[in-house]
Amino acid sequence: MLINPLFVYDWNFITVNRECTDKIVKQVDYGSRTFGHGTVKNKTIRGLILDRCLKAIELNNSMDVLEVGCGAGSFTMAIQDSKPGLRVYGCDISIEAIKNINKNVFVVQSDALHLPYKNSSFDTVFMLDVLEHLNSPEIALSEANKVLKRNGILHCHVPCEGNFLTLHSLLKYIRELKKNHLGHIYGFTTGSLSKMITSAGFEIKETSYSLQLFGQIYDIALIMAIEFFPSTAFQIGSIKDSCFIKDKGGRGKGVWFLKGVNYLANFLTYYESILFSKVPLAIGVHITSAKR
Repeated sequence: MLINPLFVYDWNFITVNRECTDKIVKQVDYGSRTFGHGTVKNKTIRGLILDRCLKAIELNNSMDVLEVGCGAGSFTMAIQDSKPGLRVYGCDISIEAIKNINKNVFVVQSDALHLPYKNSSFDTVFMLDVLEHLNSPEIALSEANKVLKRNGILHCHVPCEGNFLTLHSLLKYIRELKKNHLGHIYGFTTGSLSKMITSAGFEIKETSYSLQLFGQIYDIALIMAIEFFPSTAFQIGSIKDSCFIKDKGGRGKGVWFLKGVNYLANFLTYYESILFSKVPLAIGVHITSAKR
């Protein structure tokens, strides 16, 4: 068993560091919204993120993999479905989120700064849209290093909204909206992210990009929609794949139109990200690195 024996079971999950976890949940309000639900579909930006995760797994013939900050488990379960021979683990700060994950994935309630696993437990660790939510992402990277085996793989996807000449870097208002609505409290550039990963004891193997110009326009349109529909409850699985506007009665205001726009925008953003995967004028940054 990869979990340290200090921790106790709760509702078929393991609850760890409860005092610390509750404090963080209240601070950033992750308990009231569930991130990471829905299906990861092909030829969407989330499908692209999954493809790059699966490519990272192949680097070292992984058997034990962990997603830190798995939310409701859309990527965790997609990885399990794509690679059924793997032992897949997930952890997230929200107990409400991980209740959505099926029994094939071993899940833990834990925050990224205090991983409850034994040292050298995993072949691959994923952090997908996690580091930007942390005040101290360098600690989370250090924790990932501890639980990885020698030469283990770390794969991160991070929105680097400070990247030079991106729309987000030029529009401080948009960065503030994403901080207020989505909890993007740490502003990265590709350079600062790469330096932090390297300082945590990793050697970068590959860097690729997504969300170039059209993807940035799409991202901005979605966060503006969230800002200007204050009476609407937003259920956010991923701002890139399943952003649904839904009132309390469950019937969306303009939801069918928005779903159609969302589908088309996803399609165009996906192919833009494929064609320009090595062009750094983007906010989506995917880094695969190996533990030194």
